[in-house]
Amino acid sequence: MPSLLREHQHELCDVDGTNGFVFGTDETGYLTLTRPVITAGDYRVGDVERPQEDGIAFGRDYIGPKTYTFELGVITDRSNGLAYPASKGGAHRANLDALNELEGRWRARKWRNSASFIAMLRSCEGGRTVRCYGRPRRWDESAGALTQQGFTPVVAEFALVDHHWYDDVEQIAQVRGVIAKSGGVIAPIVAPITTTLASSPGSTVVNVEGPIPTWVVVEFNGPVSDPSVTIDDDLTIGLTGSVAAGQKVTIDPRPWSRSVLRDPGAVGVAGMVSADSPIMRNMRLQAGRHTATYNGRDQTGTSYVRLRWRPARSRP
Repeated sequence: MPSLLREHQHELCDVDGTNGFVFGTDETGYLTLTRPVITAGDYRVGDVERPQEDGIAFGRDYIGPKTYTFELGVITDRSNGLAYPASKGGAHRANLDALNELEGRWRARKWRNSASFIAMLRSCEGGRTVRCYGRPRRWDESAGALTQQGFTPVVAEFALVDHHWYDDVEQIAQVRGVIAKSGGVIAPIVAPITTTLASSPGSTVVNVEGPIPTWVVVEFNGPVSDPSVTIDDDLTIGLTGSVAAGQKVTIDPRPWSRSVLRDPGAVGVAGMVSADSPIMRNMRLQAGRHTATYNGRDQTGTSYVRLRWRPARSRP
């Protein structure tokens, strides 16, 4: 589980919140010397020259990765009684050990050995904990005379996979289908006689806080056939085929996931996504108040869709 962070504390961990490493305040031994610096990515532009005219024709613009840079002081000899042994030699050895620990976390091979391996960075600023996703990158240290006294300055950089920070607390909305009350047998009757009950649409209100659109994770829980969820008639995400009782299919469009999985078993079923669903990079919820409507064929009325999202912002 992720750690409970205090003001100005940060945590580097796996995307599931495990293997966390907390830094930023005096008692951690890794003190942030300044407020972390946010650097916007460079633009990748598709501009072309205008034939026989001055100026240019603008193309589509894309923005490179945003980075979050820490200036840290690795401290192992402090006068407040929380430090390592007060002797010069003890502080020096402890400082080298602390540097090894921090660099080992920041430059771990697991961040680099797989294209799909992403880290999570959590930050507590202004009494609110938020998170972003990406990878630790740049690492610079200035080990020198001060290191022997128990202090070493370090610059460590984190590159974001997209440009946003997300609330630490996930928001959830759930909609269940309702068995249609109308129905009956229509003549002529031909044996064998079978009847089926369809489910009518269910709906709920979805309130997306924050100033900017955010990713929405959609979970269809069976038993249901051809389920879909529509947000304000603007966004429809659905499946073609059946989800059995006890199964769920999760459509996760977030850049650090981008998957369609059926559980139990985490089986990839990307082919089930309906043709009228948007491509994953467009599966976002706009900020504001919305109505989510769930459709599907369900004879039991027990199937449901669950929407999960985290309010997004441009900075911690």
